[in-house]
Amino acid sequence: MNRQIFIDWRRERYLGGRYGQKEETRERYRDAIEACASVMYLGKTLAAIARLYGHQPEAFRMMMKRHYPDILAERERMRHVMGLRRTVPQDVRPRTEAKYAPALALLEAGKDYDEAARETGVDREQLLSWMKHNRPDVHEMVMQTRWVTLIGGVRLSREKWEAYQQAAQEWRQSKEPLKHVAERHGLRDVRLREFLRRIGETV
Repeated sequence: MNRQIFIDWRRERYLGGRYGQKEETRERYRDAIEACASVMYLGKTLAAIARLYGHQPEAFRMMMKRHYPDILAERERMRHVMGLRRTVPQDVRPRTEAKYAPALALLEAGKDYDEAARETGVDREQLLSWMKHNRPDVHEMVMQTRWVTLIGGVRLSREKWEAYQQAAQEWRQSKEPLKHVAERHGLRDVRLREFLRRIGETV
């Protein structure tokens, strides 16, 4: 179907690689992506296009921003020429950056998202989303501090990991039945057994 495409979105450079898009994901969004690259849909917002094809607007916007930034840039340039208002928010607006600056400082100082959001009065999920897309370096640091990855890719929160570590150490020293140690620490024995195996212990 010819929709007067103003940019070729089918180029293979959009696929694969560290930041590339999966083939099945592109197929799922195919019609909506093509609409974004079409002159016929310049009058519609990204949210309207997403809803038109049955996609969640915010997820679609982030997908386009991540994988097809040149399409969005050209789309906005053409909309500006046509006198249409901007539909894609800037990554870092001064007002937004100032809003999250205190929380950013706390995160860089070692606080987690719950603490930073609570102490600065911002919404935790909005803070997390903003950090993830605008300060991925700090976001990754916070997540690595917050979570521990075990053998097999299983992730535990730092608090849960410390609880299992304490129980494991007590089990090694006391040689009590695993079930008794787990109960004393408020853990399930099967979960503690799995944890021990994943850190290389023979149970």
